[in-house]
Amino acid sequence: MRKPISGASLFLAATALAAAVTPIRAQQGQIFHPDIATRPSFEVATIKPNDDPRPGLNFALSVGNFSAKQATLKDLLMLAYNFRSDDQVIGISPWMTSARFDIKAKASDADIQAFTKLGFQQKLEEVRLMLQSLLAERFALKVSFKTADLPVYALVVAKDGPKMKEVEISAFPPPGTPAPPGSHLPGIRPTGPNQITATAWPMNEMAQWLSHFNEIGNRVVVDETGLKGYYDFVLNGVAQQYPEPTLLNGSPVDATSIFTALPEQLGLKLEARKAPVEVLVIDHAEQPSAN
Repeated sequence: MRKPISGASLFLAATALAAAVTPIRAQQGQIFHPDIATRPSFEVATIKPNDDPRPGLNFALSVGNFSAKQATLKDLLMLAYNFRSDDQVIGISPWMTSARFDIKAKASDADIQAFTKLGFQQKLEEVRLMLQSLLAERFALKVSFKTADLPVYALVVAKDGPKMKEVEISAFPPPGTPAPPGSHLPGIRPTGPNQITATAWPMNEMAQWLSHFNEIGNRVVVDETGLKGYYDFVLNGVAQQYPEPTLLNGSPVDATSIFTALPEQLGLKLEARKAPVEVLVIDHAEQPSAN
């Protein structure tokens, strides 16, 4: 069973292909690994094992700060390299999905100052690069990449157009300062039984979020909407674990298919296709020492 990823301010994962499929641009399925000589890194970071058996995976990001709770190495790899399917990673050892860690990391004051001048997507990319550096330093991670043709779902605009509210993204507050009420900062979170509320959510992150739905199976979802803005929306009646029932006070709560909810409520739809997709190969990794 696929395990959903939740996130605080950032993040909270099918059917057979038809014989004739539409190719998708290769870059849509690429793993995040910009070709740069030196990646940025966090100035300080602590890693501690977390043996709590209860589910509680959480990532949080503020300006120059990153934290993870109950994260496995596979969870961290998924965030750092932006792979979206189990088919996109090779070399996962059992401990990489069972050993859990709590991480707190902070960038330097100079990097934090530079962060304030970046847009949301640039901030996210910088944190991913810093996390890649952290994994290389503390988990002795070494990776390589290859390309494979994989079944995917393309997120596209439905016939009648999008039904989401486009908004201007708000400025990120200084470190340690809560966002003012009504701010439009990127976020997606549950707000009721089988209800999801998003603020200032971009479609490339929407594709990644949809990749964690049970109904998607083990496919990558790629953004083919062409929508470049940020959107507020409420998605009702959906559950990442569908068709398994969601329980509220011991009683099942009705849910609907994400394939039905997207076109009806958001004006988006998912199309089955096949595409060249990048694959992450884990060549080496070790469990970190706690500090």
